[in-house]
Amino acid sequence: VPVEPDFEAKSPLFDELLANALGEDEEGEAQKEVLQMAFGATLARTLWTYRKVLFLYGASSTGKSTLLDLLRNFFPPEVVGAVNPASWENEYHAAALAGKAVNMVGEIDGTTPIPGGVFKSFTGGDLVSGRHPTHKPIYFRCTASQIFNGNRLPPTRDKTMAFFVRWLIVEFSRPIPIDRQIACLADRIFEEEQAAVLAWMLNGAAKLAKRGSFPETPQHKRLIDYWRAGNNSALQFVMDLDYVELKEPPQPVPGMEAFQLYRQWAREVGVKALGRNAFYEALYEGGARLGVSVADDRNGVKVVRGIGLKKTIPG
Repeated sequence: VPVEPDFEAKSPLFDELLANALGEDEEGEAQKEVLQMAFGATLARTLWTYRKVLFLYGASSTGKSTLLDLLRNFFPPEVVGAVNPASWENEYHAAALAGKAVNMVGEIDGTTPIPGGVFKSFTGGDLVSGRHPTHKPIYFRCTASQIFNGNRLPPTRDKTMAFFVRWLIVEFSRPIPIDRQIACLADRIFEEEQAAVLAWMLNGAAKLAKRGSFPETPQHKRLIDYWRAGNNSALQFVMDLDYVELKEPPQPVPGMEAFQLYRQWAREVGVKALGRNAFYEALYEGGARLGVSVADDRNGVKVVRGIGLKKTIPG
């Protein structure tokens, strides 16, 4: 790194980027701390020892790519990889990670499943193999920090907790208005504020080393629950905050209203909807950990408790 860290320097451009991307409320500050720890551990080359990968998740124009570009500037190009985890089964792609300090994927594949076994081996410090073209196989431990961007949770057939516990999700849910976007912002921050940003990252590495683990934010927990519910579209529906809010409403929601909005949600997100009875059964079986339940009212009509509907059903 070509500069000394300056722990007293100001970083107005960087601070505004984080404020716009993550907010300045309590939850936003908690996510900033996780990001600071992860970026610091990446710089210190210790992130892999925590068996965590950082996933910057959210819509476009929320600052994810700018942050990734900024972090990339702190590393020599030859130690930076860009191998999608869906490709780690390929021996050539695997070998490309040997000796890298960080692996940054600007847009993770939202359609190709991540192979759970290989993913857990690469991120768990196991001895793995790869091969460069025309060369013999090599064996190595992947010590690269893994940082991915994406606006979709990638598919996986691995439903084990050992897979999901590897992920560290920071949610970017605040698109930056066009009139507030700054061209080449990552380069400007690096040129003008790199000493302050370097200090910020080192402080994050120190916080993590002292704490020993990453804190869990509400956003991370909600998204992991949503991801794990990938084979239960009814649970995915009740965790989609654009349609549903998890709460204790004054009155239970009529089951048919919830089911009709679920069918609308399924059409709009492109998943196959369950039938009415299967929808109720899926909520009954998996809704308890979310505080959601299905029951019959006094007239024998199905009602759903623990949710409120944010959208109305057309017609």
